[in-house]
Amino acid sequence: MKTVLFIPGFYETLKDRDYTGVLNAFASKGYSTKFVPLKWKRTDLTHWLKEFNATYQNYEPNNTILAGFSFGAVTALVAAAERNPAELWLCSLSPYFAGDNPKKSWVKGIGKRRAQAFSNTNFTAIAKQINCPTKILYGALEGAEIEHRAVESHELIKSSVVIKVPDTKHDVAALEYIKAIKLA
Repeated sequence: MKTVLFIPGFYETLKDRDYTGVLNAFASKGYSTKFVPLKWKRTDLTHWLKEFNATYQNYEPNNTILAGFSFGAVTALVAAAERNPAELWLCSLSPYFAGDNPKKSWVKGIGKRRAQAFSNTNFTAIAKQINCPTKILYGALEGAEIEHRAVESHELIKSSVVIKVPDTKHDVAALEYIKAIKLA
């Protein structure tokens, strides 16, 4: 049985959204699930990746599905490029890599060190290293930046499908999003 290692969004824990519903959606597909919380405070992508890999190293990649939401999807993406899983699920992948032009309010909201870590991360190079089947989901109401990142991801990642979740904002626990996970 394959195991889904799921990474939540920025500063989120199992209780911040209906992540239990998200995990149950994966379980309904016959997978075992593990929620992998990260320490978000005073850390950046480098720390998140190291912390996640401490869990991921305990699983055989060919029996492991990496999944994440928002910044958790960024972490899952980079981890998948380093150690190829059986599958990758990117839910509302954040569009804040080298070459992206994030809004100043976003940079202020996450802090300069985190923004710098993202700006040093080359999305195209990472995406081209993904060699596993990949599902890219995003909410239809999330905005142009996330939609662009989803479409670009699909163009760069071999064996990928993109799923536009109707009537959904940036919320992996929304009913339409959970339905899309079950049907994917």
